[in-house]
Amino acid sequence: MTSKPPPTAHAWLRDLVDSTTVELLAEQVAARGRVVASGSWGSSAILLAGALAVRTRRTVMLVVAHLDDTDDAIEDLQWFTRIGMPVTPRPFSALETLPGESNVQLELLAARLAVVDAVVSNQIRDVAEPTVLVAPIQALMQAVPEPDALCDFSKHLRSGDTCPPAKLIDWLDHAGYTRNEVIEQPGDFATRGGIIDVYLPSGLTDEVDAAGGPLPIRLDYFGDEVESIRRINTDSMGSEDKIAHVQMIGTSAAGLQSDERTTNLLELLHEDTLFVLNEVMELAEQGRGYYERLTNPRGIYPPNAVLQKLTKRDHVEINQYSTGDDADIELPVHSLMLFDTNPALAIDALIELADDAARVTVLCQKKDERDRLIELIREHDEDAVDLLDIEVGYLHRGFLWAEDGGQMPIDTTPSPVNATESSPSADELQAKEADTSDDDGLESNDAPDSEDAPSDQAESQIGNHKSKTSPVLQIVVTHHELFHRYHTRRRIRRVSFDAESVADVFFDLDVGDYVVHIDHGIARFTGLRTMRTKERSEDFLTLEFANNALLHVPATDIDLVQKYIGGFHGTPPLSLLGGKRWTKTKRQVEDAVKDLAAGMLRIQAARAAMPGVGFPTDTKWQREFEAEFPYNETEDQIAAIAETKRGMIDERPMDRLICGDVGFGKTEVAIRAAFKAAEFGKQVVVLVPTTVLAEQHERTFKDRMAGYPFRIESISRFKSTGRQKELLDELGEGKIDIVIGTHRLLSKDVKFSDVGLIVIDEEQRFGVEHKQRLLQFRMTADVLTLTATPIPRTLHMSLMGLRDISSLTTAPLDRRAIVTEVISYDEKRIRNAISRELSREGQVFFVHNRVHNIKDVADELQRIAPEARIAIGHGQMTPQQLEQVMLDFIRAEIDVLVCTTIIESGIDIPSANTMLINNADHFGLADLHQLRGRIGRYKHRAYCYLLLPKDRPITEMSRRRLNAIEQYSMLGAGFKIAMRDLEIRGAGNLLGAEQSGHIAAVGYEMYCNMLEDATNRMRESGYVDPVRTHLDLPIKGHVPHTYVSSQTRRMEAYKRFARCDTQEQLNQLVDDLTQAYGKPPASTQMLISLAEIRIALSQLEVTSFRLEKKDLIFRMSAAQKLEPYLSDAPGRLSVVDAKTLYYRPPDESYLEPQALLAILRLMLLRKPPTVVST
Repeated sequence: MTSKPPPTAHAWLRDLVDSTTVELLAEQVAARGRVVASGSWGSSAILLAGALAVRTRRTVMLVVAHLDDTDDAIEDLQWFTRIGMPVTPRPFSALETLPGESNVQLELLAARLAVVDAVVSNQIRDVAEPTVLVAPIQALMQAVPEPDALCDFSKHLRSGDTCPPAKLIDWLDHAGYTRNEVIEQPGDFATRGGIIDVYLPSGLTDEVDAAGGPLPIRLDYFGDEVESIRRINTDSMGSEDKIAHVQMIGTSAAGLQSDERTTNLLELLHEDTLFVLNEVMELAEQGRGYYERLTNPRGIYPPNAVLQKLTKRDHVEINQYSTGDDADIELPVHSLMLFDTNPALAIDALIELADDAARVTVLCQKKDERDRLIELIREHDEDAVDLLDIEVGYLHRGFLWAEDGGQMPIDTTPSPVNATESSPSADELQAKEADTSDDDGLESNDAPDSEDAPSDQAESQIGNHKSKTSPVLQIVVTHHELFHRYHTRRRIRRVSFDAESVADVFFDLDVGDYVVHIDHGIARFTGLRTMRTKERSEDFLTLEFANNALLHVPATDIDLVQKYIGGFHGTPPLSLLGGKRWTKTKRQVEDAVKDLAAGMLRIQAARAAMPGVGFPTDTKWQREFEAEFPYNETEDQIAAIAETKRGMIDERPMDRLICGDVGFGKTEVAIRAAFKAAEFGKQVVVLVPTTVLAEQHERTFKDRMAGYPFRIESISRFKSTGRQKELLDELGEGKIDIVIGTHRLLSKDVKFSDVGLIVIDEEQRFGVEHKQRLLQFRMTADVLTLTATPIPRTLHMSLMGLRDISSLTTAPLDRRAIVTEVISYDEKRIRNAISRELSREGQVFFVHNRVHNIKDVADELQRIAPEARIAIGHGQMTPQQLEQVMLDFIRAEIDVLVCTTIIESGIDIPSANTMLINNADHFGLADLHQLRGRIGRYKHRAYCYLLLPKDRPITEMSRRRLNAIEQYSMLGAGFKIAMRDLEIRGAGNLLGAEQSGHIAAVGYEMYCNMLEDATNRMRESGYVDPVRTHLDLPIKGHVPHTYVSSQTRRMEAYKRFARCDTQEQLNQLVDDLTQAYGKPPASTQMLISLAEIRIALSQLEVTSFRLEKKDLIFRMSAAQKLEPYLSDAPGRLSVVDAKTLYYRPPDESYLEPQALLAILRLMLLRKPPTVVST
C-alpha cells in the first residue's frame, strides 16, 4: 500500500476553496458577468457557491430547483465555518400555499420577511462574513413587499423604545394578529393595563435566529415606553428571560398575494450580488410546473421573468451537463461510485479507493459513526485506516475532485443521475421562450419541450476509466452513501411542550359541562359567579343537581369539583343533592378497584417468580449503535429507553408498555431493545397489525442496523408461500435474528429458536386467540408493547404500581402541528389541496374506506386533478399488487394514493403531507387521530381535511368527534383526544368493559384517584394518606374579574392555589400571577396568605383549623408537632387531648381578618423556637 502524508483538518474543502477552478470562476464572472460551468456532482455546486462567496467577498444567492434543496444547501454551507472561512447561509423559503389561501405557514412567512427586511436595511452586506442566500426558484417567483410597505409586515422593538400601546395594537390588528383575552397560539395578542402579550409566529430576536420556533413575548410598558420584553410561559402566563430586541412579523400573507405594493426580491438585492444558478434546465422545469398549477397567479412572477432578472446580473450557471460550445469551464468533478449494499463489500471498495487516490475523506455524521467505521476498516485491513481521512460532519452528497485532470483510478458504476443530454443555458431557455413572452417578461411562458428533458439513466463523464497514471486528488465519501443509510434530514427547531399541561385537561370547564362533586355526586356546571356575602366578594362555582337543586361551591374549594368524563352515551343522570345513592355508588366502585388492583398485583407477583433472560449491561456496540441515531432524542425517549433496558437486565421477565402520541418516537425505543437482545444472541419477534407496516418496519430496522451482523427479515403475505416457508425454516434454525410480521407469526406452525424479546405494536388490534399465545411468551421472554393510544397522566400515575409503563409525551424537535379542517365535499377545495401539495413536490393520501367503489372515487379524483398520478391501495388487492403500489408511492412515483385505512398504523412517508378523509363521520376519534398521524412527519406544514357527505346529515356524536379532532390539532394532542374519546366512547379500551361501567358511575378522575389509593394501600401496609388541612375561617380571598378577566384563567388560578402543597409551588404561582397581571389586589393577597397558612398546617399534619367564638381550634394527628409554634404566642394555649389544641388570643382585636392572618403567618411561617429542657 502507498503511504499517505498526514492529513490536515478539512483539507478537502480548503483545497477546493484554494483551487484554480474557483479562482478562474471568480475572475471570469468579474470580467464577463456570466460564466457557464459544466460537470457538477453531489454537493459540489453548493460548496462552489460558498467558495465563491469566500473568494470574492460578495453576497451570493444560490438558486436551486427544489424546496428541499434549500435545507441541504444551508447545512452543507456550515462547513466553511469549520475551516475558518465562515459564510452566513440564510434560506429564502417559498410559501407553501396557493394564492388566496389563508392557512399560511407562519414560520416560513416570518423567515421570508426577515430576509427582505435584512436586504432592505442592508444588514446582509454589513456583516463581517459574506452571506450566501439560498432560494428555490418557487420562492423567487413569489412577491415580497416593496420597501415602503415593509413596515406593514415587520416591526422592530427594543427595550427602551417609545411606541405608544395604542399604535402597537393598531399595527397588530392590521398585521393579521387576533385579539384574545389570553394568548394561546401563534398569531394571538392580548392586552391588560400596561402589558401587551404577543404570540409571535417565529422567534426573531438577537438571541434566536430567523429559523427559531414560535415565541410568546410580553411587552411591559411604562407610559409610552417599552420598559421590558420577556419570553413568557403560555401555560402559567409567567414571564421568563429578558429579550433585548425583537422583530415582530405579520401573520397574514394576503398583502403579499397581490400585484399592488409588491415587488420581486431580485429587485431589492444590491447590484453587487453574485448569483449561482444550479441546474438551469431543472430550474426552468420546476418553475414552469409550479406556475402551471396555479389557478390564480396573483402575486406570482412567471419563471421566464425570474430567469430574465437573474441573468441580467452577474451569475454563474453550474450544470451537470452543458453543451460543449456553451460551457466556459469544465469542472474537475466526477460522480462517486455506487457502493455495494453489503457493508463488507462496501468497505473493500473504500479501501481500494484509498489505496489508489491521493486523498479519500469519509464524512461521518457523529463521532460514534466514525469510531464504528474505523473498527470495520481494521477488521478488513489493519493498515488501511492510515490511508483515509475520517472526519465528523454531515455533507449531503459526496463527489470526486480531480483538478489536475486525473481519471477515476478504478472501475466504477456511477449512481443514476438526472441528465444525459446537455443542459441549455439560461440564455438559450429564454430564447426558446421569447415567442411566448411579452416585452416586459411578465407573462406566463413554456419550459422546454418534454423531449429535451433528461433521462434517468446515464453514464458518468468519467465512464469506466481504469488508468492510475493521474490519480484523483480528492474523493469525498459520506457515511450514509457508503452504507446506503439515507434518512430524512430535518430542519431542527425546538418545540415548547409541557406534557403535564397538555395531558391535564380535567378542568377545561365550559358552562353546561357535567362535573363530579366529591361529596355530592354528578351535577351540571352552570357558571362561575361572584357573590357578595357579609361585605365581601367571593367567587362560587354553581352546580345544578337533580330536581334543579343548586349548590354554590366556593372557588377556593375548587379541588372538590372534577370534570365528569365517563362515557355515557347521551348524558349522565344527575345525583340527588343530600341523597344516599352517591355514597353507596362510591363504596361499590371502591370495592371494584380494590379487586382490579389485587388481580394486577397477583399477575405481577407471578411474573416476578418466573426466571427471565437477564441481558447484560450496554456493550461498546450498543453505545455506538445508539449514538448513530440521526436525531436528538427527547427526554421522554431517553427515560423510556433507560427503563426498558433496566427491565431487560433484570432477571425477571419484563412486560413494559410504551405509550406515546403518533410520531413521538416509540419505534426507536423498540429498535434499541431489539439490538440489545440480538447482540446477546436471542431472537427478537416484532408483531405488527398490518402487512404494510411489517414491510416498513423491516426497512427501518435494516437501515438502522446496517453495518452490524444481524439478519432481519419480515414474514407477510407480500412474500410468496415458498419464500415464507424458507424463512420459517431458517427462523426455527436460529438463522434469523430479528423477525417482523403480522399475527401469522403467532400461528402454531411457527417455531422459534431462542426468543428473548417480543415487541408488540398496538396489542389491542390482535384477537383473543392471539393474546392467549402472547400470554405464553410473557411468562419467559421480555415483552415490550407499543401503543399510540396515549394513556392520560392520571391513569398512568394510578397504574404505575401495577404495570411497567413509559409515556412519551414530548414532541420531537421537528414536529409541527397539522392544519385540520372539517369541510363539505367540495371539488374546488380538493383540487386546491392536491395542487398545493404537488407544487411543493409532495404527495397526498385520499382515504376512502369502502373497497366496493374505491375505483369510482379514484376516477373522480383523476377528473378533478388531471395532472396528478393517482393509484389505489387496499387490503383486498393481491400481495404483489399492494406491495408494488406502496413501493411506487414510497418512491414518489405516485402523487395521490386513494386507499383504505390500511395506512393507519405506522406508515412513515415524509413527503406525504396532505390527507383527505372521505366520509370522515364514519371514523372513530382515535382512528382519525391515527390516520392524521401519517402526515406531518417532515419540515413542511401538513394539512388534513375531513370531508363530510353532501347527501346526508351526520349524527350528533359524529359532530362531537369531528369538532374534537379539529380543535385538538396541536402537538401532543393525542392526550386530549384520548380524554375526549373517553368522554364520547367510554373507557372500555383502556381497562376493559367491566371497569368502564365503574368509571361511568363516578367519573374518570375520581376512579383514577380510587385506583391509586387502593394500589398504594395494598403495596404498602403502613401507607397513610397525605394530610390536607381544611380551613374554616371567616376570612375569604378571591381573584377578582378586574384582576384576571378570563373566566377560564381565573378557574385555573383557583385550581393552582388548591393544588399548592409546598411554599415553593405557591411562590411560583404568585410570581406567575404578578408577571402576567401585575401586583395582586388585596383580596387575592388574602387568598395567598390563606394558602400559606394551609400549607404550613398541612406539613404539621393538622387536619382541620376553625374559628369557634373566641377560640382557634386545631385538630391533628399529634398535637406536639404544632405546640412549639404557638407556645410563645400572646394569649392562652390549651392542649385538650393528644389530637386537639385550642388557642385563644388575648383580645378580640386579634380576630380581625388582617390581624388574624398576620399573627398566624408570624407564628407558622418560621422555624419553631427551641425548647430548652430544665
